[in-house]
Amino acid sequence: MSLDVGVQIFPGQPRDAVAEAVAYERLGISSVWIADHFHGAGRDTSWIVPEVFTTLGAVAVSTDRLRFGTCVVSTTKRDPAVLAHGALTLSALSGGRFDLGLGTGFGPDLSAFGIPTRAAVSRLEESLEVVRGLFASSPERPFDHDGKRWQLRGAFLNLPDAPAPPVSLAAIGPRMLELAATRADGWLPFGLTPEIYRVFLERMPSRSGAFAPRLWVPTFVEEPGEDRSAEAEASGRLYLSMAPQVLEHALGEAAGESAGSSLAWSPERGREIARAIPRELALAVTVHGPAQRCVEQLRAFEAAGCAGVVLRITDPARRRRDVERLARELAGG
Repeated sequence: MSLDVGVQIFPGQPRDAVAEAVAYERLGISSVWIADHFHGAGRDTSWIVPEVFTTLGAVAVSTDRLRFGTCVVSTTKRDPAVLAHGALTLSALSGGRFDLGLGTGFGPDLSAFGIPTRAAVSRLEESLEVVRGLFASSPERPFDHDGKRWQLRGAFLNLPDAPAPPVSLAAIGPRMLELAATRADGWLPFGLTPEIYRVFLERMPSRSGAFAPRLWVPTFVEEPGEDRSAEAEASGRLYLSMAPQVLEHALGEAAGESAGSSLAWSPERGREIARAIPRELALAVTVHGPAQRCVEQLRAFEAAGCAGVVLRITDPARRRRDVERLARELAGG
């Protein structure tokens, strides 16, 4: 299987995340990723949530070959110049092993801290322009930008020989899909079945040959005699309740209109939407079952055009064990 397999080492203690990254590099896992949240409220208040750039800095200096990335950084809460500086520094620390995933963010996580979410997509679009411009800047080539939100004059970042990190967008809606295809290096969505993944990938405008379509996917690896289908179903319902375009494609226009984006999501509204989602659809947007079956499901995403997955295993107490089971299966048993 040529599919690139990465793991989200989140949530969990930052030292544990670094230790996981080191272990996964030895296992042959290709990449690790961390989300950009303040906390897990709205989903799970018990989550231990480290700051993403700080933790990835420790990953950078503790590993040699492993790629690592953000899945994903919220452009709603971060100034693009600060974001670009952090991303380019991680690239310099690691010799170019960093991948920058960008998205608008998660509503309850932002609203709890008083961060407005209006016009989040247009903010992301302009943020991407500023980040790209600063990646290409230098003392000899300063960057100017006259935008709706930010104005830069003679701005530059001075990190010689740091490769510009590739940028992927968490995109599902039409406008975001166009942005991903035309102005990013990759795609990093969630909440898609293999069949819907293929359809959405085909909806994108023409892309370059270097474009990397990925997917982050809730993953539930079962031990012998274990049945985690109820966990997988609940997770699938949760993420689909934030994906109106997916529900519209799978269940019709009315289902799509009833759902809101991740920015407009609330636990109460999410539970109401989730109840109407068929079990088969909820399970199909996850990877679940014994390790062999999980690998078969990953192959289905690969056949749909996916080049890489980020496995989302939110239970830190069993994540490494589950990844080890998958790694053995991926290596042929």
